[in-house]
Amino acid sequence: MLQAVILESCIIMNKGTGHVILEPLPAEAQFSPVYALAAEDFNHDGSPDLLVGGNLSRAKPETGIYCASYGVFMEAEGMGSLKAVPADSSGFSVKGEIRDIEILRVAGKKVVAIARNNDILHFYTF
Repeated sequence: MLQAVILESCIIMNKGTGHVILEPLPAEAQFSPVYALAAEDFNHDGSPDLLVGGNLSRAKPETGIYCASYGVFMEAEGMGSLKAVPADSSGFSVKGEIRDIEILRVAGKKVVAIARNNDILHFYTF
């Protein structure tokens, strides 16, 4: 028999010398399943931030769809904690089923590429 104990989307952070901690993502990242994430210093403050995305529209009829997210930008807040930044402040808002987030270099600048299931790509600069 298998048993699920943790149902939240979480990250595991390496605190050094073999010490790791499991940290649930902020509530805003729990609105739908997470299928893609990218860690990068998006706000240029020296600490790695996170972009996450997901959603699932082809679920069984008895469970309904899981499309309550437009992706979430989470800013590092010292000691490894993350704070969700509202879309109107972060500029990050993507409709659809996000399946991959990649950081690319285009003409010497970093660009975030968002791949969505059966849809066009979205690009963001930072």
